[in-house]
Amino acid sequence: MNKRIFSFLLLLACSPWPALPAALASTYTNFDVPGAVSSYASGVNKWGSVAGYFATGTNEWQGFVYQAGSNTVTTFKVPGTLRTYALSINAAGWITGYYYDQNSAYHGFLRTPQYTTLDAPGAGTAHGQGTQAMSINDAGQISGVYFDSNDVEHGFVRDALGNYTTFDVAGSMAVTSAYVNQNDQIAGTYQGNHALHGYIRDTLGTITTFDAPGGGDTMVAGLNSNGCVAGYYSVAAVREPFVRDVAGNITTFSVTGFDGEVVGIDDTGNAVGGYKSTNTGRGWKRLASGIVTSFKDPAAGTQGTWPLATSGNGKIAGYYFDAQGVVHDFVMH
Repeated sequence: MNKRIFSFLLLLACSPWPALPAALASTYTNFDVPGAVSSYASGVNKWGSVAGYFATGTNEWQGFVYQAGSNTVTTFKVPGTLRTYALSINAAGWITGYYYDQNSAYHGFLRTPQYTTLDAPGAGTAHGQGTQAMSINDAGQISGVYFDSNDVEHGFVRDALGNYTTFDVAGSMAVTSAYVNQNDQIAGTYQGNHALHGYIRDTLGTITTFDAPGGGDTMVAGLNSNGCVAGYYSVAAVREPFVRDVAGNITTFSVTGFDGEVVGIDDTGNAVGGYKSTNTGRGWKRLASGIVTSFKDPAAGTQGTWPLATSGNGKIAGYYFDAQGVVHDFVMH
């Protein structure tokens, strides 16, 4: 495994549109997942440790964890399975995600590193049914969705003692995502009769729904500890990102080359996503002040950098392609 650590200072200066001004003072740690054909860093905690999943040369999907303190990568899979998808990691290094069983049904898992299988009450057991755990907070609460025996999708949250609470959004056809923050709030996306919408569930279980201005679909990508939401909306063929503050005010903004890539929002209100500039992938960050800056791993080639996750304290994880087109993962501090 080759690891390269880069520190560099990018000057915040305007450049010709469509380029964005570059972000300030970032440190990149690059790493490789052993045996990976492609890999996806899908979660990062406040220490800079990363959880994700990768494809092997035999078309098997496994999980991995990059430990920030030791700069080591450990691969893993739920025993007896061919597809393990690790999606989220908390400050203790606990990882959650889901796997397929032999019938191609879903089951959530918690890795501590011992494995606990997560099956929400009411989850079906047939092909394409079951439980998908999506996020975990530092208290050990886990949220996600499950498909019942009629293939209908619902939300759930599991507390640290193993107790489940399931929920639906009134009038919805399906709850399609559920992300839990450090304060036991949950946000995600649900399917209405004709469009997708956002929701936020408070600690008492009250659900508030919302839509970005302009109609169309609203997709939630992340929720910070203060209850602010980031996502994107789609009207006709146009997609744009948005942020929603704790008072419910929604601010939309534009990133040239944006195509629905929003990965989350940190606790200071900085939203993060990806875009293409002259066919090169780059990350973008919208500061709480409204300024949008760009970033790119200095080891990236012409195919660029793609962020996939952000932590509450602003760590960013994702992948990049080097000059030879080989994919690697990174953590940005």
